[in-house]
Amino acid sequence: MSDSQLEILLGRIGALPTLPATAARLLELAETADRDPQAAGQLDALLGADPAIAARLLGLAGARREDFARTVPAAIELLGRPAAVAAAVSLELLDATDADPTAGTGMDLRDFWRHCLGVAQAARKIARAARLDIEGDLAFAGGLLHDLGKLALAVTMPKSYRRAIEAAFLHKGNVAAYEQKILGVGHCVAGRRLAEQWRLPQAVQDVLWLHHQPLEAIPPAMPHRRLCAVVALADALCRRGRIGSAGNFAAPREIESLGETLGVAAGELDRIANELPAQTDRLAELLGLDRPAPPALVGQTLAAGKAVLARLVESLPLSAASAAPARAMNLLGEFFATISPHSTAPEMLPRIGRVLTGLGVVSAASPVAVYSLSEWDPEVLAAVLAPDGLQDWLRLDRRTDAPLSSVPPPSGEEALRLLLRDDSPLRRRLDLARCRHLPLVCAGRWVGGVLAAGTGEPSEGSRAVCAATASALAIMQGRCAAMRLGEQLAGASELLRDTHEALAESRTLAAMGEMAAGAAHEINNPLAVISGRAQLMRERGATDAEKKTWQLIADQAQRISDIITELMSYASPPKPNPEKLQLPQLLENAAKSFSSSEHPQAGRLAVDIHIEDVPPARADRSQMQAVLLELIANAASASREPLQVRLAAEDDPLNNAVLLTVADDGVGMDEKTLGNVFTPFFSVQEAGRRRGLGLPTVKRLVENNGGRVWIRSKPGEGTKVYVQLPRWTDSE
Repeated sequence: MSDSQLEILLGRIGALPTLPATAARLLELAETADRDPQAAGQLDALLGADPAIAARLLGLAGARREDFARTVPAAIELLGRPAAVAAAVSLELLDATDADPTAGTGMDLRDFWRHCLGVAQAARKIARAARLDIEGDLAFAGGLLHDLGKLALAVTMPKSYRRAIEAAFLHKGNVAAYEQKILGVGHCVAGRRLAEQWRLPQAVQDVLWLHHQPLEAIPPAMPHRRLCAVVALADALCRRGRIGSAGNFAAPREIESLGETLGVAAGELDRIANELPAQTDRLAELLGLDRPAPPALVGQTLAAGKAVLARLVESLPLSAASAAPARAMNLLGEFFATISPHSTAPEMLPRIGRVLTGLGVVSAASPVAVYSLSEWDPEVLAAVLAPDGLQDWLRLDRRTDAPLSSVPPPSGEEALRLLLRDDSPLRRRLDLARCRHLPLVCAGRWVGGVLAAGTGEPSEGSRAVCAATASALAIMQGRCAAMRLGEQLAGASELLRDTHEALAESRTLAAMGEMAAGAAHEINNPLAVISGRAQLMRERGATDAEKKTWQLIADQAQRISDIITELMSYASPPKPNPEKLQLPQLLENAAKSFSSSEHPQAGRLAVDIHIEDVPPARADRSQMQAVLLELIANAASASREPLQVRLAAEDDPLNNAVLLTVADDGVGMDEKTLGNVFTPFFSVQEAGRRRGLGLPTVKRLVENNGGRVWIRSKPGEGTKVYVQLPRWTDSE
């Protein structure tokens, strides 16, 4: 998704919808708040605990240039409770029902609300525990709104967002990665842009943008970096404690290290985590999350919203655009009064058109096109304003050789020929042969222009107006370019963090390999002596008991040698020799190999193979055979009678990969076990257990082949292991 597409999409969002049950609860409390202090307190708490309502109130308060509110309580005080309630009940309602709590978005919206509540509560407590100079209500607001971008993307592109959620769930990953792949934008950038557009407090904007960044990656000069870290830790706590859900299925970040960074002890974090479920439940009850909204009240909410919205607009002169005419003496003054550090091209282009038509620089009797262009955007964004006030948006491909530093031609046709690859979308809306071109130039750079009916040279006054609007447009473009660079750097920082973690793991394994090699050299020689002497003494044993003792010593010496060999294989596996793997053949061979193995369940296990139309994989055949045999053996050991394991293969086009799965219906694993299955020497089996290197070795082999492995399991519901491998391409 291009920047202009995103700006236009978000520009159409006046406010985000809330849940029907919450709106119904709001009306119940509003009816008695004037005469019942307890209801008034609950009403204020509700207004500050619903993400959509809180964002709306902070946005309305932020639109007042003469006042400022960083928290929801401050916004309620600034607006007044009647106006705050009016704004809240005017919000649209999400179509979330018991039958479909996702409202078509793929994300359980009640769980999302609960997650936001949990993060808000945790952020307030962490800020207090860390003794940071962060207002509790501000930490709460940051936590409550941190995932606002997800809600915005979900309600504006529900089908695409459902695909992103489903992909994240399937791959046990972070939905942000799949937002980028499927929608072309992540929720952090979308949330930041929406918060800018709504004039939310700068602290909240930074949290929306940077809450996935490690503290050390945020520049010290950024004033709200510690608030971002507080919300990141609160989010990790809630994800670990399964308080709601917001589409992130990857393992949460290391909580203890995050707490250390902020100076919060592990014991304090445990105390906060233990208190969170009950506190979140109380807020969820206040919002009515766990009860369906009575149909009559939902209808009442909708009717009340329509009735109060008009009163809200009339009684609150919140918008600078509506207040400016009273303060300004002319249209140009109004134009500059509406410009802010957060203005975007979709906001400015129609305003430029209205200024130029209002001042008579161009005629308002025919369509007028106003466009913006810059070096960093391969597209030209144009707003076409019709005489009846309607506007149309065009995104046009810019020629890479467009002379942006030269003087633009006055002819509309000639300008477009130099600028665009294809001007037909504009030709369908304007008679370009009869249009004159008013270029917008700032500091020798062509930043935009206006196409309108007419001929002749513009007057000096018209040139002055164009120069003034061009300066404003250039400033906006420069700020947007800096913002995009910041967003790209933030994305690169997150990628660098993941790469750094993978590199650290790789270095640890390399060190382990060197250690195992050294240990093998130093230990195997004396082990060979011990084993040889034990075997010799066994032959000389006078009794069966003596012979048994010496044989036990020889066996245990061999066991030590086998452990070192396995550790070496894990830490320093052989370099893969990738080839074209046909997955049906790979799975069938693995099943046959297991059935003829010495595993105790080999003869009794039924292996069901399901293969869709799947392309070949690129991997080492013998290593993948070893991976599958290990996974089948684990599944067989965990299965219940009748023993059955399901193997499957399917295409994974989103990641240009194929996906293998090994599933059983056994006892499953709890959270602690699931979090340690890839840790060397970890095992839950009793005496005589395996050494605990099977799954860690599987992970090493799969990753060495450019793949990824993850596991889903719940106690009593069996286990499913996913192996993602790169596709084979014909060019190889």
